Amino acid sequence: MKSTFAALLCAASLAAGVSLEPVANPTSSAAAATPVAPAPQANQLPPEVLARITPGPEHAQMARYLGKWDVELRMTMKGMEGMPVEKATCTYEWLIEGRWMLSRMKGSMMGTPAEWAHVHGYNNMTKSFETVGFDSMSTDTKISYGNAVTPDGKTMGFQGFMNEWLTGQIQKPFRTVQKPGEGEGFHLEIWDPEIGPEGMEVMRMTFTRAR
Repeated sequence: MKSTFAALLCAASLAAGVSLEPVANPTSSAAAATPVAPAPQANQLPPEVLARITPGPEHAQMARYLGKWDVELRMTMKGMEGMPVEKATCTYEWLIEGRWMLSRMKGSMMGTPAEWAHVHGYNNMTKSFETVGFDSMSTDTKISYGNAVTPDGKTMGFQGFMNEWLTGQIQKPFRTVQKPGEGEGFHLEIWDPEIGPEGMEVMRMTFTRAR
């Protein structure tokens, strides 16, 4: 236990830029003979490294979601199509300016108050959009990855995994499809790929710009 704690302390100190070695006397010749190299600046990095960490056009595209939205939630799964349409409101804002976006939605699901939160971004290295989701109806994290699936770039497809609390299934696959709606709006379809040979849409959210 002590050695593990020491290793963690050492790792934390290195991450914070703190040395656990005894401090040398600055007047000693040994200290004077060991200059400290300056940390590299971002503009000193090779171009290929800068390309991996610099926001690009995909990050700029996310700015279209900024602001408030009205949302309608419809159950589309077979046998549940007749359920009442439910309402929610959603707000998008930058979590880290130009890099990561946060969306928070509040409404109801099957008559029960519900909240959702998602972090959205684009990974320059994997060339894919990434979303991490949380909600008030479970304790697991939903992570999905996706990209444009049509030549015009207006329809997006994502695939991910979740824990199905109704059945206890761990790492159940799911997919979402985002399609253009009216004006600035869009539709978000949630699909269960394990129902039927081609999967089944189980829910659809329609986003319209709040007035």
